[in-house]
Amino acid sequence: MFRCCVLLCVSVAMGQDGILAGGYTGFRYIVNPSYELHWHFDAATQNLSIAVRVQTTGWIGFGISPNGGMPNSDVVIGWVANGNTIFHDRKVPNSKTTPKIDEEQNWFLIEGTEDNGWTTLKFWRLLDTGDSSEDIVIGEGNTRVIYSWNDADPSDASSPDYHMSNRGSMGVTFVETSQVVDDLDKAETISLVQRDIEIPSDTTTYWCTGFKLPKEIREKEKHMIKYEAVIHPEAEAYVHHMLLYDCSGVNQTLLEEEYEKNTKGGPCYTSPKNAFTDCTGEAVIAAWAVGGSGFTFPSNVSYSFGGPDVSPFWMVQVHYDNPNSVNGTFS
Repeated sequence: MFRCCVLLCVSVAMGQDGILAGGYTGFRYIVNPSYELHWHFDAATQNLSIAVRVQTTGWIGFGISPNGGMPNSDVVIGWVANGNTIFHDRKVPNSKTTPKIDEEQNWFLIEGTEDNGWTTLKFWRLLDTGDSSEDIVIGEGNTRVIYSWNDADPSDASSPDYHMSNRGSMGVTFVETSQVVDDLDKAETISLVQRDIEIPSDTTTYWCTGFKLPKEIREKEKHMIKYEAVIHPEAEAYVHHMLLYDCSGVNQTLLEEEYEKNTKGGPCYTSPKNAFTDCTGEAVIAAWAVGGSGFTFPSNVSYSFGGPDVSPFWMVQVHYDNPNSVNGTFS
């Protein structure tokens, strides 16, 4: 039985040229382009190294949250003043108040720099510091992080000025799940890519794009063992979730006609209707939402698809959340 994996793509992932020097292997914009997050996990030492680069000359906050909120979070706050870096490991009480400096410091500063209106803090900690009263254990899979900043250095090191609207939360995978699929390195990859998507100024848009499976898959059944989403950095702030649908129960002639004239797709529910919109009534093959990561099937499980007796069409639906009504094209 031949196995392959499917990669759900919304445009192109960030290249290695976006990675800071210092051995960091992970990167994403927390706020594009003004707050960057870089990281590297060393499995041998269980050390997680973090770097945050923010367009500010004030203080920067970053932390691990139990649920995406501020209360009970394990955070660091730091800034650079007169060439010196002030940096503290802190704990947020069970309320939205100023984080208190921990008695035991378990986030360790590597360096802080300030250059041309940007501040960079590099620091590290163990996944499990052993300090259960003040720190949160960082596990495999999705981790909820919170972030903040202020454009002024604190006048009082123990009580930084309020961040106002410069704050938020998101999900990040620092440590991939330890599940291993023996033949994953021998698998093929199918990329389903939405390109040049022009997001309307509407606050909510559902975009449907149809795909026709490659000839070799239409002729011979394959088995999916993994899927993941790759999102263009400029689109991260807008992509809320995506779904991959099978189109077996939809009029295949209409899908063929739609595919031949329109491979870019378009809004799902406007008139004239995209024929692939009808696939939303069919089976969901894969799903991703904000904070999620890739999914690997258990070693004895796969999803069969392809072959001459099934529909060759799939459809990717992406929900763009655009509360500020921004127009944009992501390639």
